[in-house]
Amino acid sequence: MLPTIHIRSDESSSEYATLLFCVGDTDCSYLITDTYQRALAMGIYHFTQPEDKLQHIRQVIGDNMLANFSFHKVHIVYTSPTALIIPQEFVSPSANTKMMDLVFGNDMGTTKEIAEYSYKHNHSVVFRVDEKCHELLLEAFPAANVDHV
Repeated sequence: MLPTIHIRSDESSSEYATLLFCVGDTDCSYLITDTYQRALAMGIYHFTQPEDKLQHIRQVIGDNMLANFSFHKVHIVYTSPTALIIPQEFVSPSANTKMMDLVFGNDMGTTKEIAEYSYKHNHSVVFRVDEKCHELLLEAFPAANVDHV
């Protein structure tokens, strides 16, 4: 899989680098910044065959661009369209599953539901991600923060 865009800075300092890794249904991208928020590297990939998403993400993670950095912070951001905003008083694992099934249909156990709480608005965003993809990313970046946009 060839990147749509692939940029690498001449700067070689990877101390305290931050990785922002975004994953959608048909694409993924990453941005690596240094302590001063200067871009060190960026890549945007579109999956030629979305059913091979895991293989493509594995290839992007294994790319020497990501392997050459030791990251101080990692943020994984999912752009899945299957997300609901739920008032905090209604959030619970069993209720989340029922609401997601009602709106998006039964996932047949292939996805993982993640609830992200917003303190500012006192609600949670509950979203589904491919379970195997999520496991792969957390295996590669165990200390990652997970978000949804």
